[in-house]
Amino acid sequence: MKKQLEAGYAAEKDETDYPNYDLTEEDLNASNAILKGYLTSNGYKSPANEEFGKRIESIFNRKLDFSSDKKTVIVSFTSPCEKEMKFLKNKDLDYVNYISKDGNFLSELFFIPEILEYQKMFPEIVTFENDLPEETNEIKIYK
Repeated sequence: MKKQLEAGYAAEKDETDYPNYDLTEEDLNASNAILKGYLTSNGYKSPANEEFGKRIESIFNRKLDFSSDKKTVIVSFTSPCEKEMKFLKNKDLDYVNYISKDGNFLSELFFIPEILEYQKMFPEIVTFENDLPEETNEIKIYK
């Protein structure tokens, strides 16, 4: 989470906005663990693997292999045959979902600060975040 906070939500140089952080599988796994916790605490009943797999196959024409050690697979709406994991935030042109086989749910890829009330859970991180520079090397960082 600290790496994501350091990078900020976006960066701007010469009036051009661009992402300032490349999301990774570690970020996806961490956000999925948080989402799974939220879903469970709000009454989500995870369907059995067989039932979930049938639903995914009927909706996305994607067969899930629950014996594989992959926790998550990608579903791309712009490239339905895409199976290579890419770690993308949803934008106008690239719309993807991630299927969590660990919790049998679909999700987008989130920055952890988007889904975790980190300022309440980790008050010490507020000081860390407030001390971060808002501009470095002529690049403005949006928090």
